[in-house]
Amino acid sequence: MSHFNISLVAFFCCLCSTAVLAQPDNLYIIGGPFNAHKNNWIFRDVIKLEQNNENPHVFYYRGYIGYNTFGDEPGNFKLLTTNNSWDGYHPAGTDNQVIGAAQVGVTLDLRLGGADTKWFVPEDRSGDGYYVINIDTEKNTFLIESFTAASSSEFPVGLFLVGGPFIVEASGWSVDESVRMVRDDTNPDIFHFRGYLEHNQWGNEPGSFKILINARDWSDSFHPDGEEDMSMNSIIDNVAHIRHGGSDKKWFLPENGSGNGYWDFSVNTQNMTLAVNNFVHDFEYLEHVYITGDAVPSGWTNSSPEVMLKESNGIYSWRGTISAGEFKFLKFINTWTSCYVAEVENAAVALNHEYDIVYEKNYDKLGNDYKFVIDEDAANKNVEITLNLITNKMTVRDVISSSGILADQQITVSTVQGGVCLSGVADEVYTISVFSVEGRYILQQTFVGDTKISLAKGSYLMKVNQSGQINPAMCRKMIVF
Repeated sequence: MSHFNISLVAFFCCLCSTAVLAQPDNLYIIGGPFNAHKNNWIFRDVIKLEQNNENPHVFYYRGYIGYNTFGDEPGNFKLLTTNNSWDGYHPAGTDNQVIGAAQVGVTLDLRLGGADTKWFVPEDRSGDGYYVINIDTEKNTFLIESFTAASSSEFPVGLFLVGGPFIVEASGWSVDESVRMVRDDTNPDIFHFRGYLEHNQWGNEPGSFKILINARDWSDSFHPDGEEDMSMNSIIDNVAHIRHGGSDKKWFLPENGSGNGYWDFSVNTQNMTLAVNNFVHDFEYLEHVYITGDAVPSGWTNSSPEVMLKESNGIYSWRGTISAGEFKFLKFINTWTSCYVAEVENAAVALNHEYDIVYEKNYDKLGNDYKFVIDEDAANKNVEITLNLITNKMTVRDVISSSGILADQQITVSTVQGGVCLSGVADEVYTISVFSVEGRYILQQTFVGDTKISLAKGSYLMKVNQSGQINPAMCRKMIVF
């Protein structure tokens, strides 16, 4: 064989070896037990496995697996290397591999590609329950570390919330926008929702929702037990009865926004109840909101806007120098769509006057993107901007003209390695509060005149109050190097 041919063979052998040894960045589980569709397996139903922090070749599935009541191959599943193709891992050999109590602690072989064999839970439901499965893509092993039997014959897949608060498109309800509830870690008959909900601004019945047993089938669902729609506010810290099927009544969040916020509720399919375990209203839930625009130092940005600190539930403030230009308020960071804007286009702002604000969840689909405007007369002044989400009002206050004590309140702040230095008026008492940029409390310290505070490297929000003053003398984001 010529030297060229030998080199060519060696080259292709290296390619093949590389392909064989290539390890997946992620693993996903798909199949009948996870199938929310009556007809077939679809990529939307895949579940991403947890990757080991110390060994990238090891992945874990921790959760419930149960024989399904509908769909193709209702007990079978396999592992995919992506969430949009069928390439993946299978049990080694020519037969499907059963899992359950007998396989706990037994190392099973797997292979990448080849015959389309699957793992499966039996139809007799002996394999239904909670699993911890260890998959090693370097050793090509499948190990069930633990299994707790827990059959849930009627609802093995899960429950799905659908309706107004979950609508993304403006036209109407869609089963494709349903949200899967999380099965309880110990009781397979209990499902949880934990997250933020609000009365929507578009679509049909924008505050109402119901619970589907199949994410893509309207015919099988849970409803409030009664002949009237039920406000979620009416069952806070309480338990309400539900019914399977019957008239199409719903739960709803009130239009006035009193139900907007963080919800933690659970459905018990055995006792047929819905329990609200916790509700945190929007005003309490939001630790801060944001200002963006060319009228404020941050400029137009949703990733690093000016941070407004919470003064009390629903009331936020920011102090700084304002320029001629425009601004608006963002409810959340890293998004333009949830914002508080003016009622009219190019709303001119006079200092020390109150203006109405309008909340727009998504002005691209509905509503406006009207900004507040600062003119040259109000520019280059030290101001305090207050946003009151209870009254839906906004004020830009000239701190110097409305309070003659600004000079006494001035604080200079400088970053030093490992902390910050603060310098105020001699003999004056100040209190500094430090938060993470996510709003988590870090520390609070009272000092006279000046002080140095040690902080780890990172970004922080700081609020300084002078003794006897209600409003903060300084609200600022600082970066410690």
